[in-house]
Amino acid sequence: EMIVVGETPEISEFAERRHGDPRFLAKNDIESGIRAARGEYVALVHGAVALGDQILSRSVSAFDRKPRLAWLQSAYGVPTNQGMDVYRRSVDIEAIDHHWGGDLPVFGFTRRRELMKGLRVGWSPGKTWEWVKTSDQNAVHTVAYVLLPAHSPDEPRPQRLRLEGTRRVQMFDDMKAGGKEMVLAPMRAVRTEMTNTPYGTTPVSPDVPHPADQEGRPVVRYVGWTGNENMGDEAMLLAVRQLLGDAEVTTSGNAGNLLLVGGGTLINRGYLRHLTQMDSPRAERAVFGTGVANPEYWTEQKERPSDWVAFLETCASIGVRGPISRDILLSWGLDREVEIIGDPALTMRPAEFDLEPGRVIVCPADTRGLLWGESDAEVISAFARLIVALRNEGHEVHAISSSPRDDRLIIEMMRQADYPDMPYHAVHEDPQAALDLIATAPLVVAERLHGAVLAAAAGTLPLFVEYRPKLRDFASSVGLEDLVIRTDHLGADALEALAREALEARDTLLPGMGEIVAEYRERQARTAGELLRAIR
Repeated sequence: EMIVVGETPEISEFAERRHGDPRFLAKNDIESGIRAARGEYVALVHGAVALGDQILSRSVSAFDRKPRLAWLQSAYGVPTNQGMDVYRRSVDIEAIDHHWGGDLPVFGFTRRRELMKGLRVGWSPGKTWEWVKTSDQNAVHTVAYVLLPAHSPDEPRPQRLRLEGTRRVQMFDDMKAGGKEMVLAPMRAVRTEMTNTPYGTTPVSPDVPHPADQEGRPVVRYVGWTGNENMGDEAMLLAVRQLLGDAEVTTSGNAGNLLLVGGGTLINRGYLRHLTQMDSPRAERAVFGTGVANPEYWTEQKERPSDWVAFLETCASIGVRGPISRDILLSWGLDREVEIIGDPALTMRPAEFDLEPGRVIVCPADTRGLLWGESDAEVISAFARLIVALRNEGHEVHAISSSPRDDRLIIEMMRQADYPDMPYHAVHEDPQAALDLIATAPLVVAERLHGAVLAAAAGTLPLFVEYRPKLRDFASSVGLEDLVIRTDHLGADALEALAREALEARDTLLPGMGEIVAEYRERQARTAGELLRAIR
């Protein structure tokens, strides 16, 4: 397609003559032109230049060869009395761009997706182009496919512009350029002669399949804190693999067909650079049940919210863990629909089980002092007091260890509660075993987030010991804000009192929680189906 930008009688005549032809559009400004573009790529072209007939095919071929390429420019040719001056060096191209176009290039080639990242956050086209150019993934055509009629855009345009140079001249230009172009020049010349195609034409080659995609299944690159013997993160990965059963979900390699920001508190916690490094222009992007680091606790932000907004604007769908995560994203100015789909692990279901009416499960966490109140020792003492109280009231108490780091604190909790034979379950890498055990208990008292998430998935009532705001985010998502207690509010018998309230209100609270969980499961299944259709 060709989009002409400007407000002149000539452009009005152009638009009128081509009215009804969808390949041609006229817009009043650059931003409207970019927004109206329908293709994957956008070439920004100054109206006073002539383009070689190979520049677009060569540009697309460059992006095909290097899928992570962000932007591309071309050498410029300026006719003189002695022939043509060619400017190939980046510094010269930059100088001509500034002289001719100011904030925009004489010729620039990129993906529309990259330009829309900036436009959607309110940047001007010029600022957006400058942002695109901050990527070091770029290339320059060393052949002068762009011909400037003179050294100034204010000088009159000649009646006819054409790019001079036979195949032989272009081959020698490449050889004089040195480096890779010099090595490839003879092969290009031979191929040109044999196929009778323009010099430098790159034949289209089929895509190389991803190693895990040999059977034709789409590849999903899952991003999360996996492979660290953490029950919650493994539960979310297992759930996503169940939901995307027709795809190969991998935790290594490049973006594949879908770059999926998975469960866990990943947004604004240092993952954006990781995502950018593995990204691919051919991949869809999506956020699936992700949490956002709450600035109420994380006062020092690892990343700029504007950078996250730019990434999120390109996602096919944005589904977050809870309402607090959604509200934070919207407060950043994200102009996209953000859906609460719940934690991904909610999609898991327990096997057949028998409910043990007197059972309570506790699930503490070693936070290494990164919690409200900054004291794991005080939290463990509160858990120990709770265990003593529950046992005195006739309850059978079990402990779940979600990470090897938790073991030391659980042993200390047993010592303080004078309960050395307390049933203890290490489920670091077996979330299904954790879920099946949790399903047998009427109540789970969880400091670990996924002790609570799996409780909701199993139909067991969770009580939330909030060491960081992510627990309140999830509690709010399932309508249980009243069962949250912060780790710096555990004095006296506060935890024991809340546990008694939870057990008394269990039959009242469970039906509402169950309805919400069922709705999230439907949303997750629907979103997963939409993503699969998008990447097939």
